[in-house]
Amino acid sequence: MTTEIIFSIPKIMLPALTDRQKAIYDFILKTIRERGFAPSIAEIGKQFKIASTNGVSDHLKALEKKGYIRRVGKRAFEVVNALGKAALSATREIPLLGRVPAGKPFLSEENTEGLLAIPSDMASGKQFALVVKGDSMIGAGIQDGDRVILKQQSTAENGEIVCAVIDGEATLKRFYKKDGVVTLKAENEKYPAIKVSEGEFRIAGKIVGLLRKF
Repeated sequence: MTTEIIFSIPKIMLPALTDRQKAIYDFILKTIRERGFAPSIAEIGKQFKIASTNGVSDHLKALEKKGYIRRVGKRAFEVVNALGKAALSATREIPLLGRVPAGKPFLSEENTEGLLAIPSDMASGKQFALVVKGDSMIGAGIQDGDRVILKQQSTAENGEIVCAVIDGEATLKRFYKKDGVVTLKAENEKYPAIKVSEGEFRIAGKIVGLLRKF
């Protein structure tokens, strides 16, 4: 049976971090736990007052070399060692619905396909999971086949990643609203933004976590 986990846990002890590396690593973990995905290079630079992106990249390369993170594409990365075995052992089941595209909109199945076990510290309120299809959110570290965990809600703040439903079709995109016009933006330049009025779509939930099969 394949086990779905949020992080892979190395079987050997990882090298020690410098104070600066540990601070950045702790910030990455905190951000993932709060919103479900890692901070951007710009966000890390702002948090630690690192002026250049190369400076941030050097720290990330050091964390990757020591086995704490892994690069996903050019800008995104994922944590390899984070919550530990104890956190993985305590789980809660949430509904797993049909596949949601991360490219063009695709009909989302309304029925539940099954249940998905998630770490209990990720569980909060009414949640559901969807399987990502496509690569339009790769810039946010969300890959084809990932299980995304969403909190059921009908509103979102600008910049949050949501499951938007348009004419019965669901898509995973970053949400922006200005002057009554909603822009659903991909994290891959190959895909154009989708613009709709507030009455032409609804938000089914916002992303709060992500699971990946290893």
